[in-house]
Amino acid sequence: MKQAVARNAAVTQAVARRAAVKRAESSCETSGSQECSYETSSSLERSCETSGSQERSYETSGSQECSYETSGSLERSYDTSGSQERSYETSGSQEGNCETSGSQERSCETSGSQEHSYETSDSQERSYETSGSPERSYETSGSQDCSYETSDSQDRSCETSDSQEGSCKTSGSQESSCKTSKIQECSYETSGWQERSYETSSSQERSYETRGSPERSYETSGSQDTAMKQAVAWSAAMKQAVARNAAVTQAVARRAAVKRAVARSAAMKQVAARAQL
Repeated sequence: MKQAVARNAAVTQAVARRAAVKRAESSCETSGSQECSYETSSSLERSCETSGSQERSYETSGSQECSYETSGSLERSYDTSGSQERSYETSGSQEGNCETSGSQERSCETSGSQEHSYETSDSQERSYETSGSPERSYETSGSQDCSYETSDSQDRSCETSDSQEGSCKTSGSQESSCKTSKIQECSYETSGWQERSYETSSSQERSYETRGSPERSYETSGSQDTAMKQAVAWSAAMKQAVARNAAVTQAVARRAAVKRAVARSAAMKQVAARAQL
């Protein structure tokens, strides 16, 4: 429910931003490769567009960044085609949070009867997983599996590393919640080739910007972010922190439930053994 509320809030904010852009003068202007939000140009940037059943917010075809996109039953938030990072994705019965196809990092994913928390397929890290009837709590399978653990691939949640990506990032093999790796895409952050939320410095993609007249809204210039954008960044970071705290609380609850189930199973086995005697 908290995730659904967060998604609804984000969609509401996107609609509000779209209305603000429509009110802005000379908003969403393109010049060469410079793109604005709510506009389709060479790199196919779309915001809050409906095409068939596909809703997209802030999508660019170069890196294919999507926020709360629905295509069929697929919901994606901040999807990049390079590392294929997906957040809150549903495909069939599979729900994933912050998934990357390279290392296939999944959080709180359900596929059939399988529940995973913070799973990576390469190192096969699983926590609170039920597959068939086996119940497992903090099981290690392969190399160093544990919930909220730093293993060989250094899976961390919202940390900073050598490539200096701020909130929600990764670097090299270091995967974290809500991050991108090779193209160094991160929300409300400047890292590497300085990709920012609502802006990419390479293709000079900007959201809510007017270039003809000096009237600008929610614009970043160089490395200087406006106060409004910083406020939005803090708000997003707080929402991510609340979501992570909720996930931790749920994980602790599941762990307690698994421990109780294991204890009950052991008690039943002892009773059966005594009955046989």
